[in-house]
Amino acid sequence: MKGIEAGMANLSFRVPLVTVADESGGGGVVLKSVGVLSCARVLGILYALLGLLIGLPIAFFSLIGAVASTGSAQSGSGGLIFGTLFGVGAVIFLHIFYGIIGFVGGLVSAFLYNLIACLVGGIELEVEQRDGRVY
Repeated sequence: MKGIEAGMANLSFRVPLVTVADESGGGGVVLKSVGVLSCARVLGILYALLGLLIGLPIAFFSLIGAVASTGSAQSGSGGLIFGTLFGVGAVIFLHIFYGIIGFVGGLVSAFLYNLIACLVGGIELEVEQRDGRVY
């Protein structure tokens, strides 16, 4: 655990921030740009995990349906094969599809944010500094 904590302490978030003073005399920051590929990578992984979370219940219920349909006199082994393929396909396809959509969405969103932030100045954030750390 200490190795993980030491590694986390060394992480630096390199986002260009501009310090501004608000009317109460406190400080705030403005997010001027976002790393396009880093945003795309994070959203791609996040959406891939979301696809996995959505795909697993679909796979589970399709397998239950496939097993239940094999008990009927009209279905042969085709229902079991189709249900199994659909269930496994849901886990694999949704995982990859959501990851690609998240990556592309993050890429486009970060790129558009950077363009718009150049025009209007970015998003203002209010931060508080305690014990030398910004919260």
